[in-house]
Amino acid sequence: MIDNGFPLTTEPNILREMIAPPNIVSKVLSVVTGNSSNVKNTLPDATASSVPWRTTDLKHTNNDVYVDLVEEMDAIINRDGALVKCEIYGEVQVNSHLSGLPDLTLSFANPSILNDVRFHPCVRFRPWESDQILSFVPPDGEFKLMSYRVKNLKNYPLYVKPQITSDSGTCRVSVLVGLRNDPGKTIDSITVQFQLPSCILSADLTSNHGIVNILANKTCSWSIGRIPKDKAPSMSGTLVLETGLERLHVFPTFQVSFRIMGVALSGLQIDKLDMKNLPTRPYKGFRALTRAGEFEVREALGPLYKNHKPGSSDPPHLNPPIASPNSPSDFSATPTHHLSYLHHHLLSSNPATILNRSPTSLPSAATPSLVFLLTATTAAATIPVYAKRHHCCQLCWEEEW
Repeated sequence: MIDNGFPLTTEPNILREMIAPPNIVSKVLSVVTGNSSNVKNTLPDATASSVPWRTTDLKHTNNDVYVDLVEEMDAIINRDGALVKCEIYGEVQVNSHLSGLPDLTLSFANPSILNDVRFHPCVRFRPWESDQILSFVPPDGEFKLMSYRVKNLKNYPLYVKPQITSDSGTCRVSVLVGLRNDPGKTIDSITVQFQLPSCILSADLTSNHGIVNILANKTCSWSIGRIPKDKAPSMSGTLVLETGLERLHVFPTFQVSFRIMGVALSGLQIDKLDMKNLPTRPYKGFRALTRAGEFEVREALGPLYKNHKPGSSDPPHLNPPIASPNSPSDFSATPTHHLSYLHHHLLSSNPATILNRSPTSLPSAATPSLVFLLTATTAAATIPVYAKRHHCCQLCWEEEW
């Protein structure tokens, strides 16, 4: 790299050789000689090398290399248990202790599933572009060889079924956790967390397995560990709302974390690792690890709307209550009423009626934001999805759009 005409090096391997780390000997020498600089007067040999990330003339007593597949699963599961999004971000991490100047070739059994790949500078791009093979001269020690993403996954290992019912100033919480797809290895370090709404005064939660803690910032953390074979872990209890609040208007999102050793849930498999230019036969090791990234589960809708019937007036929890018009001609001049109309018909048995109505047929009192909303939402599946996600009040629509 050149900065303002001056050549600079940013390779950590070279910088470690140029600038010696401070120690007792260097401090004594600096006092005796009066030279306090730790920078060498000569450049390392690797500066002029074609592989500057590797020190020249490396020698190890034991030659070994370890390759780890480390993956994080990001998933969003809606209140019905349907999978909205599931993808994996992964890294190929290498720990190399090889003598001389080795040349390695790593190949996968199914490289076609990889997307958005990024490589360490040591990787030769042409072999990957032609044959999807990683050819490289590794740095010494630990480094990230490549990163990747696997999209549109259909399976996830755990199910989390939360349900919250609310009535008369009290909420009942029930959360059930279990194994959905057996990955073939033990799932451990399972934790479920969710943020208690600010309107909650107190919480009394217990579980039949694991430990439930409510932190100072109103975060409920349920540490499960491993799922026992004889029972499914469950947590239940009650939440007390603040005075004057009959029902809970804000629903928490459940964050799930877990860890699975020995398996890559993306399905990526290492085929082989070939090594050349080595004086002795090295040891090769392979491992895999999958853990949860942003794994979110939305709350299941309980009998919060037990007094609401499709086609009737707005749900009883809307506060203050807003009369829902039965036709667009009943619109008032305020945007909130337009959103209330839209919210009301999304909860009805036939939300597609809103989509079939042309924006030009709306009354003159309709606001431009609502006309834009109805015009932009042309797919028949779009409105029902938002009806499932946002079911508390018309404020959700104002914040979402």
